[in-house]
Amino acid sequence: MQSVKLKGHQGQVLCLDHSSSRSTNDSSHPHASSITAACLLSGSEDATARLWDLRASCRAALCIKTAGEVLSVAFGPSWEPSANKDAPSPFSREFTVYLSVENSVVAYDLRKTTSQVLTEPPAWDLTHILESPDEVNQIAFSPDRRGRPLHLAAADDSGSVRVTDCLEPSKDGK
Repeated sequence: MQSVKLKGHQGQVLCLDHSSSRSTNDSSHPHASSITAACLLSGSEDATARLWDLRASCRAALCIKTAGEVLSVAFGPSWEPSANKDAPSPFSREFTVYLSVENSVVAYDLRKTTSQVLTEPPAWDLTHILESPDEVNQIAFSPDRRGRPLHLAAADDSGSVRVTDCLEPSKDGK
């Protein structure tokens, strides 16, 4: 078995998710299966989340800079059709990533990414839906029988688990 060390974070890595574990199965994209099986998402105390394309190299394919420590990461559903299906950016991916940053939960739609370093605000801020008063340590999706995500759950330092009953952000991100 070969071991590879992924380098890029400047602080402790706190969480990981592999794209094959995401609860959506979007077969509408021609390369969905190869994309889905080849990415790793990590979150760190250095206030970044990094997306690693395991097919390409040991360097991060994308770095998302946040306002605080990234405590949990998850691959999840995208809510709008891709605006750039015909000419995707070389940095784009056909999915959305969700991050818990302190007591916030935010989502970045990577189909619209145009740079290797993402510094713009998230596509959706789900903090007001989950209303967590404390640090969110874990986020996860719960799929229905057809594999589509119905709920987003968040566990926090207060000992609470909050679950959305229907996750569908509005177009303005609220």
